[in-house]
Amino acid sequence: MPALFLVAGGGLAYLLLYHFMPGGPGSAQRNANHPPADVKADPGNGSAEKPPAPSSAERTPDTPTPPQPAPTETVRAAPVSPPTPPPNDSAAVAAEEALEYFFRATSLGARLPMMEPAYQREKLVGTVFDGPMPEATSIASAPPDRNDLEDYTNYPFRVTFRTANETTDDVLVVVRKRGDNPPRVLVDPLLDLLGGRLAKFASEPGAEASAFRAIIEPMPRCFEPDIPNPDRKFTYKLSSTDHGGEIARAYASLNSPLAEQLFTPDSQIRWGKRIRATVVLSWNVEENPDQPYIELVEIKDLNWSP
Repeated sequence: MPALFLVAGGGLAYLLLYHFMPGGPGSAQRNANHPPADVKADPGNGSAEKPPAPSSAERTPDTPTPPQPAPTETVRAAPVSPPTPPPNDSAAVAAEEALEYFFRATSLGARLPMMEPAYQREKLVGTVFDGPMPEATSIASAPPDRNDLEDYTNYPFRVTFRTANETTDDVLVVVRKRGDNPPRVLVDPLLDLLGGRLAKFASEPGAEASAFRAIIEPMPRCFEPDIPNPDRKFTYKLSSTDHGGEIARAYASLNSPLAEQLFTPDSQIRWGKRIRATVVLSWNVEENPDQPYIELVEIKDLNWSP
């Protein structure tokens, strides 16, 4: 009987040591059948989820740094270059330079090749072009206008001249550029406005009807009581520039085609608007011989053409 208890006690001690002794066979078998606590078993695809990568503070020098995505390259738009300024020999600059040379010239012969229309020397002897001209103290350009039908461009300039008696005259001067030809100065407007042809006509009642170039401005009334039947007339101011410089006034009937022209929708002439024009003027001495006045008979052209 004691021997039986001895055998049973020995077997029990063996079983306890087999299963619970650290490093024993039972402990090794349990570790093989159960993964470590920080490794989670795959729910069904046979792979195990890896533990998170250690932080930079936990990495050892031998821990490889995971590859970082390449930085996105910022693409900048190419800078926009400023527009190229017009060349110094542009037509507008050439027109102004030609005008300055025309004024600086001291003889009629030097100016003749730069004139439009072409004049014979004999017809210009004694005019404002024969010898030194009044000093041009200021030259201001205005917007050019193009005539495609006749292939030319007009370059207007408002010029201030110093006269012999130390006063100033403001005159609109036009330089015309035709095709590839050099720019030329329109001389008829200068003869009429600076040269005094219009002022002379306005000062001599009864003078023969003539064409003149001027800046005209239609006004809807006749303001002067010494004009015959003023309530049936309207007024044209005749000036040397589009800013002041009035030389004379001409009149027309409110029942004339000239008045109808002012009410035509597509007409370029408007009440109170100043515009370049070539007009035919005549002294009216028949309506009332005691009250002669300048009558505007016809508007020939709105572009100072020869």
